[in-house]
Formats: sequence, C-alpha cells, structure tokens
Amino acid sequence: MTLEIAVLLASGFVAVAMGGLVLTASPGRVASVLCGSALALLGLLQLGFARALFAFEWGGRNTWFELCLVFSIPVSLVWVLLSASLSRTRHLGQLRGWRVYVLAQVALSVAAIALAIATPLIEAGPPGKPPIEVPLRPAGLAIAAVLLLNMVVLTANFESTYLALPRRTRHRLAPALAGIVLCAGYYVYLLGWGLWHRHVDTSDLGISGIPVAILSVLLATAMIRGRVGEITLPEPRKPLYRTTSLLLPALTLALVYGVLRLTDATGWSLARAGFTLLSAGAGLGIAALLVSNRLQRRIWGVLQPYLYRSRVRRGDLWVNLQRDLEGAHTVEEWKSVVPPCVRDLAGVRPVTLFLPDAGGRVFAAVSSTLDPPPAERVRPEDPLARELRRARKPLFLRGRTDDLEYIPIYVENGAQLRACDAASAVPLLSDRELLGFLLCGRPIDPEESTINVLPILEFLAQGLAPRLEILILRERVGQPNPASGAPLDMPRPRS
Repeated sequence: MTLEIAVLLASGFVAVAMGGLVLTASPGRVASVLCGSALALLGLLQLGFARALFAFEWGGRNTWFELCLVFSIPVSLVWVLLSASLSRTRHLGQLRGWRVYVLAQVALSVAAIALAIATPLIEAGPPGKPPIEVPLRPAGLAIAAVLLLNMVVLTANFESTYLALPRRTRHRLAPALAGIVLCAGYYVYLLGWGLWHRHVDTSDLGISGIPVAILSVLLATAMIRGRVGEITLPEPRKPLYRTTSLLLPALTLALVYGVLRLTDATGWSLARAGFTLLSAGAGLGIAALLVSNRLQRRIWGVLQPYLYRSRVRRGDLWVNLQRDLEGAHTVEEWKSVVPPCVRDLAGVRPVTLFLPDAGGRVFAAVSSTLDPPPAERVRPEDPLARELRRARKPLFLRGRTDDLEYIPIYVENGAQLRACDAASAVPLLSDRELLGFLLCGRPIDPEESTINVLPILEFLAQGLAPRLEILILRERVGQPNPASGAPLDMPRPRS
C-alpha cells in the first residue's frame, strides 16, 4: 500500500464517520441532513479514489478511476445544495434560482455517465504501481471543468452566508468556513493543474486527504456544537460576485497559469518559477501597500488584534463601564453619561455622541464633553454614516489629502469633524442598524496616538450599544423605569 492510498483511506473513514455523527447528533433540519450526506459522500469518494489507485496495478482501462471521476459531480452538487440552503431555508423547494443550477448539474451528471460508457475518460496504463501522472482524455477534462466550477460556486456561497450572519453568531460558522476554503482551494489547484497539463498527479490526489479530513472535523464540530444548522439569516445574502471566494480561485488559477507559462518558456524548475513569481508579487505588494490607503487599512485590520487588542484590559474596562452606566435607566440619562465615560476610560477628548432624531431622518449631536456642545447633524446617506455601517468598526480619520478612500467623508462631513475636533468615528451597532456613533478627539496623553486607542473605543462601543438598544426597546414598549429595581442586563462585549 502506497502513502497516497493510506492517506485517502484515512480521510475517507474520517469523513464518513463525521457525516454519520452529524446525521445522528446535529439538529434534524434540512441543512443537517445535507451536511451529513455531503460528508459521507465525500468520504466514499475518497475511498473510491484509494481503490482506483490500487487498481492501476492490473493495467488497462481503470474503470474505478473513471467511476470516481463521474461520481465527483453529484458529490460536488450535494455540497452546492448545502451551501445554497444553509441558514437560508427549511425547504429545498424555496431555493428558487438554484433549482435551475441543480437541474443543469443533474443533466451534466447523466451526460458524464453516458460519456464514461461510450469512451474512456483517462488513458489506459501498463500494469504496475500507480503512475505518477494519470492522463485525462477530452471527456475527463470536461468533467474536471464542471468540478472546478462547482468548487468556486460552493465556496462563494458559504462565504456569502457567513457575511450575512449577525456578527455575534459568525464565530459559530467560522471554523467550518475555514475548512471549506482550505479544502476547496486545494481542489481548485488540483483541478486547475489537471486542466492545464491534461493529467492528474496521483501524489497531489493523495494529499487531498489532509484538507478533506480537516474539513470533516471542522464542519462536523460547527454543525453539532455550534448548531449552525439552526441559524437563520436576518438579511439577504451578499451576491456571489461580492465575495472574495470568487477572487481567490481567480488568483490561484492566474498564479498556476503564470508558473506553468514561465516553466514552459524558460525551462526552469517548478520551484524556481514559483519563487520568481512570489518574489515579484511580494515587491508589487509592498509598493501597493506604500501607495494605497485602502490596502493599509485592510492590512491594519488583520494585524490590529495581535498588536494592540491584547493590551486592552477588558476586565477593568468592563467593571468601570458598568459602574458608570449603572445609574442610567433611560435614554436621556444614558446619553448624558456616555461622553464623559468614554473620555475617562479611553483617554480621548473631546467626545461627542450622535443619535437619530425623533423622526429618524438625521443623526444629531445630543451630548458632548465640549462646552458648548456642537449643534451638528449627519444624514444617514452621508459618507460618514454609510462608511460606519459598512465598516462596522471605528474609523481612523487622518484628514490627509492623500487619503483617497475617505475623501468623501472629509469633503461632505468635514464641517462636523472640525466642529467636534474628531480624529476617529466609533459606530454603535445592533445586528441590523446603526444606532448612533461617537466622534472622538485625540488622546489626552500626548505620547499616545489615535490608532492605539481604537481597540479600546471598539470594546467600549460593544458594551454601550446593547445598553442603548435595551433602553430604546423599553421606551418603545412603555416599560416602567427600573431605577428602583434590579439593574439592566447588559451583554458583555466579545473578547
């Protein structure tokens, strides 16, 4: 038994076991049934490919490999169905446009079976050990192209679901999404390589067992412990073309294409060509990082949790925030307490609070540490409010002319920023809407920088927003003032 066969067998058994566990232990809904079935079918496919590699010892036409290639289409189709139905519907009949895609894939599966009967999908080989390369005939290449399309679609679908979930529940799907991206990304590479070279590398096929095993464990954990099958979307999914899961396969295929073209043109080895392209890409990436403010912010968003958030003393901040807000039992009391509370805890000044007016037509400055408080207003359609809703995190407002991403904010909302002496904007968010926001000045300590206090402001906002939401709901339903009763329950911000 070769190493490739052993890895495929192990991953196959893991996937089948995880699929059975999901079917028995996960809540019994459509998503759970589809997830368990998808994992079990993926495990059977891995076992089939292990048997197909073993069958190469007899030489001739390898029908096991061809059957596994054909079987890959309905397996990938079940995964597409899972990605389309997860957190979206309880009935497959509500999938609407996806039914057309499914019917088309079913037709392609039937056509693949007919092709496998009429003509070989791979070249026959001599008897002996499994070959390093399995040549694909035109029919086999067509099936590989269909599989590549399904990999891209299902990954974009899962990411679209993740982006549409409330922020407080995204962590439940995050491990499964990581496994799906890892596994689908590897198969995009494997299929792209096969389409370009017109053959499948058996060592690469054997390595696929590692991402399959990781996916099986992560997805089963999310379905059982995270109860992902019970999550429903509060808002429509993002269109697939707005997901990075369409960008990543395109970049992967472009990189593979560039490496192969470079090896064909220069005669270099694969390692040398890959290293050359990576070096060129690193140089271009550094140049883009120096020029692009948008890219700098994206990189900063990734690095910030590791550089600064670990310095935030969440326990002390939480205790002090609870102490300062414990006497605020109405929205009026809450909004008068917030600016000095944020000023003292975050060490920034001034701090101005904006909340919607009575008609919800504009955000008005309702309290501030400035004396007199500014009488500024921001419309919901202004660039500042739109960017706060989109980013869902504090904005670092440099005010520089080369900050191209935020120029609309500086132009249309510059008067409000100057009146509040703002260096940052902090959104107060519920799952679906912007409840209000804070315009905060620079740190009181001259040795501190605004960018260092953004994690503190974000933590405080995550504690302030739930309290505001509860107070608003109390006033809407006319619940009595609990000033003399028990304190309001306030969810603790995420660590």
